[in-house]
Amino acid sequence: MGKNKIDGEIQKELSPPEKQKPRLCGTSYPLSILFVVVNEFCERFSYYGMKAILTLYFTNFLYWDDDLSTAIYHAFSGFAYFTPVLGALIADSWLGKFNISILIDVALLCFPAEVQCFGGDCYALAFGVPAALMVIALVVFISGSGLYKKLPPQGNILVEVCSCIGFSIANRWRHRSKNYPRREHWLDWAREKYPKHVIEEIKMVTRVLFLYLPLPMFWALFDQQGSRWTLQAARMNSNFTINALLIVIFIPIFDMGIYPLVRKCKINFTPLRRMTLGMVFAALAFVAAAIVEVGVQKTVMPEPVAKESYIQFLNLADENINVTVQGRDDFPVTIAPFQDPDSYTKLQLDAPNQAFSFNITYKNNTEICHRNISERSAYSILMYTEVNTPHCTLLEDQTSKPQKGKAAVRIVNAFTEDLNVTMGDVNFGTVYKNFGSSLYKTMDRGYYKLVYQNATAKQVVDVGLVDFGAVYTLILSNASKDSSLKIWKTEDVKANTMHIAWQIPQYVLMSAGEVMFSITGVEFSYSQVL
Repeated sequence: MGKNKIDGEIQKELSPPEKQKPRLCGTSYPLSILFVVVNEFCERFSYYGMKAILTLYFTNFLYWDDDLSTAIYHAFSGFAYFTPVLGALIADSWLGKFNISILIDVALLCFPAEVQCFGGDCYALAFGVPAALMVIALVVFISGSGLYKKLPPQGNILVEVCSCIGFSIANRWRHRSKNYPRREHWLDWAREKYPKHVIEEIKMVTRVLFLYLPLPMFWALFDQQGSRWTLQAARMNSNFTINALLIVIFIPIFDMGIYPLVRKCKINFTPLRRMTLGMVFAALAFVAAAIVEVGVQKTVMPEPVAKESYIQFLNLADENINVTVQGRDDFPVTIAPFQDPDSYTKLQLDAPNQAFSFNITYKNNTEICHRNISERSAYSILMYTEVNTPHCTLLEDQTSKPQKGKAAVRIVNAFTEDLNVTMGDVNFGTVYKNFGSSLYKTMDRGYYKLVYQNATAKQVVDVGLVDFGAVYTLILSNASKDSSLKIWKTEDVKANTMHIAWQIPQYVLMSAGEVMFSITGVEFSYSQVL
């Protein structure tokens, strides 16, 4: 027996030493962490890269309205953070963490990419880059397979925690009589079934659970950046670029600048106070967003409702024209030559379609202009003269702002011959004579020249700036002194005059709120359980 013991000790001493796992660049971190970090970087870049343009993809490519796009965007965000709980349950209970990671990466890559480039936007590229990074993430993660510590499934901790809490509550209820001695903590009633270390760890979790009660409210506000704030930016003057690195910039500023300065001032800036201030900053961000929205709405034309229509009068004559409408208190009005109205006049209708008689007077000559007006529409009445006799024609106008911050332009031909018209790369085709109108065409913001051509001549004239979000009518007519082309540009829907730089305060406040609320919350959670 002694010999066996000695042999056993000798055998133990002579056993080969455990192989040291490679370390990362001489640090204490295992080399395997490099593969995990690269995988995580690619996955996060893919997620946020795709999420950043998701709302615009819904509105501009799938042509969903703002409300539906916002709802689907937030539903996607919710599922993105909920489904990992199901993945963890499957990994811990059946497949293991490594296998479920590979399976999910492969599943994501199997979805077909039915997106394509259109106009000046290439959503295929925007979604393709995240997809390529997911391929890289998968390859890198599998490459480090030999370095990982692969533990077999040992049961899901979430199920165990819920079971322990449920058993504790049920056991306490069974022993609710005063004959049973009280226990220090309500979770101690699970001691009959669960080990002490499990109960103690659950106690640590319950201590910080109250901290997470305001989390849904904060992240519901925070995620508006990708939906409502993005849609707000699309209705602003976007001749500007905002750098989206505020979080990366703010973290060292707060950790190495603001927090040490506060401590030097002997202010007890506890984690809970930081988080409270973070929520305050998030609320202030939406106050700033509301102020910006008030300014944005000033350039948005309200849509006419039932039994309501909008109308404006455009005078193409060389002198004033007076307009009256029987039974209307806001008439008569005097329209100066080539005067762009500041706003439309609202007409109340007695039926969905109603005939109106407009009396137009030029140099004591009056004509009655009979036109049918429909509800929920906007119109321009073009007034012109022929041998001192006034006439009119009716055009239906676009009332909504163009999508993606573009401008909308239509051409009206006041010549007595057909014209072929182009602006930049946009061809309006043949615009027919005697106040014929083209369809609206969407155009990028920029300075343009208009080229018109008739049967005998071609002429180029300067249009000027076509601005973000505006709707223009370009009326082509003869100049008063010669037969050269004259352009009258009316701005039917105002341009986006609110500059996108006004969104900077709300992003700064929200980013500061995230640093103080989210990052401090994680730090505080670890301090309570370690």
